[in-house]
Amino acid sequence: MERGKVLSLQSHVVSGFVGNKCASFALQTLGIDIDTINTVQFSNHTGYATFKGQALAPELMKSVYEALVENNLTFSTSHVLTGYINNPAVLSVILHIVKDLRTRNPNLVYACDPAMGDNGKLYPSITEEMISAYKTQLLPEVTYLFPNQTECQFLTDIPLQTLDNAFEAIDKLHVTYGIKNIVLTSFEEDSQSSDESYLFVLGSQYNKENQNADRFKIRLKKIDAYFTGTGDLFSSLLVGYAITGLNRK
Repeated sequence: MERGKVLSLQSHVVSGFVGNKCASFALQTLGIDIDTINTVQFSNHTGYATFKGQALAPELMKSVYEALVENNLTFSTSHVLTGYINNPAVLSVILHIVKDLRTRNPNLVYACDPAMGDNGKLYPSITEEMISAYKTQLLPEVTYLFPNQTECQFLTDIPLQTLDNAFEAIDKLHVTYGIKNIVLTSFEEDSQSSDESYLFVLGSQYNKENQNADRFKIRLKKIDAYFTGTGDLFSSLLVGYAITGLNRK
């Protein structure tokens, strides 16, 4: 059976592995075809003391996409994946792309990693306007949502301190925006002791008809280190295995 193709709209860095560099590696390793539109081209990720480069202007992004359509290069696109975006106008272009692709393929899957922040704080470039644009424009179109703990808090306005809070926030995203599949990619309870810390991955699939959700919870020992790009890699692998099917043996 034909697997289709992923259109990934994310950042690109010359040095390091974040955004589309993670997505391309992960999906191609799984044998999945991927087209990439780079929302930014930076020397390195923004966690360094300095970075240089430029963002792709919204009108240029739309133009690039239109050329793909004109050349019939989107006929097999089955999934759209987005990550770090720092411009509300770009979100509007992404919304246009998703809706346009769905006129050709009503079953198009849109997987969104709302890369807005981490460790309780928003990234410097993320404004209230960006959060509002996610809520009013993108979330109603999302099939798979992959927020971390911080992003889930800002999208739901629910403080995530316990597992009950976390699932309450996930349920709010299901009901408010109609999102079928949600994976909270990392969650840490406030009550954990400092000498024994764990992260949870929480997942939920919502059934609109009976308003029930199938859930899972995975507990992982926390590694006392910080890695950049892990969220991008995780979201790419989630999309990849959603396409190929996960071998459980």
